[in-house]
Amino acid sequence: MIRIGWGGSSFASIKSLHLSADKQQTMLLLSAALLTFVLTSSFAQPPPPEPAKPQIPSTFEAEVGIEYHEEESHGVQFGDGYLLSDYEANRAKEFYNLTEHDERNRFVFYLQRYDLMKVYEINSEDPRDCHSHNVTGHLPDFWGFVEYAEYNGQIVFHERTVNCWIQRLSFGVEFEVCTDAEENPNTPVTFRRHTPEIEVIMEFRAFNGSTPSINNFEVPRECQPEQVRLFDL
Repeated sequence: MIRIGWGGSSFASIKSLHLSADKQQTMLLLSAALLTFVLTSSFAQPPPPEPAKPQIPSTFEAEVGIEYHEEESHGVQFGDGYLLSDYEANRAKEFYNLTEHDERNRFVFYLQRYDLMKVYEINSEDPRDCHSHNVTGHLPDFWGFVEYAEYNGQIVFHERTVNCWIQRLSFGVEFEVCTDAEENPNTPVTFRRHTPEIEVIMEFRAFNGSTPSINNFEVPRECQPEQVRLFDL
């Protein structure tokens, strides 16, 4: 009896094979053809289809963890914060608390009021000093780069499968977002912005596409004209 595979205690004796030379050659050719088919099927599979680009809401509320890398000093800062965007109303706000390598704490406040044609910034270097400048046009869409981004593959981030999209610009500037690949393909999981000077990495701890309250976009007292501040006293 001829046994195939590992079904018996031993392989069949060659003496039990009574095949002619022609039949043996035919079987060898068939085996070679089968092996070629198996190898071709294994290694020449078409790549999986590229997922559709995410449609991340331009109006949203988000809580994030953040890493801030400075290339020149090789410094790294960690922290958390939030982002708010009311795209239709031309308003956005960012606030981050950061801890430097020497355990010093700092913060960054950034308010975009395109409806007032103003942008305001305050940081911990001088919390009483508000920097402002004039702007025109519409509030930039935080996720506007996705339209021009290329698919950058699928990875696992904290046991979560994500699809990544990247836009590469000149001079080493990159924008990348990774979104949930399974249940919520339009929900960002991470965001990365890289320039030759800095790299910012965000992990989204919470994200929803609701409209933030208008109270979140009030101009800070430090950024108001002097006469307004005196009136408040």
